Amino acid sequence: MAGALIALLIGCRGCQEESPEPSLAEVSEEIQFAAIDQLGPHHLLSTIERTDARDGELLSETTESVEIRWQDWDHFEIRRVVDGRLVSATRVSDGRAWVLRGNDDLWRRRDDAEPYRVQLRQTWNTWDQALELFGERVVLTEAGEAVVESRPARKFAVSLSPPLQVGPRRARRLAQDGQPVELGGWLWLDEATAVRLKAEVSGVHEQGARRREVALNLTRGAIGQWQEVSPPSPDEVREP
Repeated sequence: MAGALIALLIGCRGCQEESPEPSLAEVSEEIQFAAIDQLGPHHLLSTIERTDARDGELLSETTESVEIRWQDWDHFEIRRVVDGRLVSATRVSDGRAWVLRGNDDLWRRRDDAEPYRVQLRQTWNTWDQALELFGERVVLTEAGEAVVESRPARKFAVSLSPPLQVGPRRARRLAQDGQPVELGGWLWLDEATAVRLKAEVSGVHEQGARRREVALNLTRGAIGQWQEVSPPSPDEVREP
């Protein structure tokens, strides 16, 4: 699988012998959910904690969790919880879909499951969501072999690259827009697929007197284990 992913990433560059193969870390930045489903059934829990302060005074603090139970494209569930309260849930079972919004106590049936497959493809990548403020300055340094969920993996140290050397005008622009000042933690990549199996990362972004802190904890577990995703019972469904 890793070879197929690398070949896909290289494309026609593979015809040029002098072109080096991309590293596992580079492949991990390019994969889509089509690669994730190669793991087979599994469970994802990803939590992002965000803190926003100005001049040392706390402005906001949120904890967002995304949970995915994945069996296959006809059986999966996505749940999003913010500060302990359900925001949305989507369940697809036997190719049929149901949705649950935060203010609802009953599921609503949807005739077409395909929009929710598309939604999953667009929202599964909580790594990018959490580290959006750090952009291209995220650095992954391989730290050795590991085993996660009985799967061969590679462990990477996460750090922040030095700021670019820029002229006065660009420096003023960066100061206005803000920039990352801290980033650290660990990431474990599946050796066969380059899928992120586990992450423990935190960082700080500053913009003048404003300080934003982000912490990501991500785990993929129960890999290869059956994920029971059944339709809601009739008394849990709101009639059309």
